[in-house]
Amino acid sequence: MRSFSVRFVFFILALAVFIGAVFYFPERFTFPLSETEVFILKSIRIPLFLAAFFVGGSLSISGLVFQTVFDNPLATPYTLGVASGASLGVVVYTVFISKVLPVPIIFVSLAGGLLSVMVIFFIAKAVKFYSSNTILLAGVALNFFFGSLILFFQYFANQYNTFEIYRWLLGGIKPEKYLPVLILAFVSLIVLFGLVALSKKLDLFLLGDTIAKTKGLDVEKYRIVFITVVSLLTALCVSIAGPIAFVGIIVPHMVTRIFDGLHKSRLVYSFLLGGISLVVCQALSLKILYPSILPIGVITAIIGTPVFIYILILKNR
Repeated sequence: MRSFSVRFVFFILALAVFIGAVFYFPERFTFPLSETEVFILKSIRIPLFLAAFFVGGSLSISGLVFQTVFDNPLATPYTLGVASGASLGVVVYTVFISKVLPVPIIFVSLAGGLLSVMVIFFIAKAVKFYSSNTILLAGVALNFFFGSLILFFQYFANQYNTFEIYRWLLGGIKPEKYLPVLILAFVSLIVLFGLVALSKKLDLFLLGDTIAKTKGLDVEKYRIVFITVVSLLTALCVSIAGPIAFVGIIVPHMVTRIFDGLHKSRLVYSFLLGGISLVVCQALSLKILYPSILPIGVITAIIGTPVFIYILILKNR
């Protein structure tokens, strides 16, 4: 199993390099590259490739953790309203703030995602019961509330702002600078290593709350820790790429079906497979209607829906 794991890791990395060379490289494979081609490669293609990989990997491990701590196969990184909160921040910025205060949109989006996490924990603390059902139901309610506010503010926006909001809600990776990508890469790797270090705690969640407590796990404490960490990571992903669907729910299911083992290996496989999956989707969004670019959220939804249905059929069999 260990030799297979090593081969799988090298296969994923080699596949990522191949896709990056074919789909993200300038159109002409001539050497030496012209100044224009070098500029395109450094300023556009490489940031796109890195952002897609780390966003996909981050959403995948976030989905895996959510499905584990909630014991719910339908849980996603957006279950608690993080994407809705971040989207609300973008809508408010586009309609009201952009003309008055020129701040980077990533900060406003991240603040909206953090607001969602804070509200969830405030609700859970108010009822003094940090059960998974309480947090899940609060997240569902918050999703509806933020979605209603998005429609409310969008109703008063002009046609140009409405189009901009709509395109952002479809999801899309368009990094203009390396700094956001490098921040995401650093944070995602730190979270990955931290989750791997605490993987035995995640394994205990698979036994159910009652048995996990008999094994010495403080279920409420670690549930809050894991939810907080992956929610912040998800908020950072949404602030960079918008709400990208299906990656955070499909990849964890694929990993649990393909690989045996517990969370120490599942986390690594989910990160690599999620990263390469979004890299492929980003490449397709660049090439299908070239030179036009499709929103990557459309690609993930088109591919993800039949794949998810197929996984459900296999599980029932």
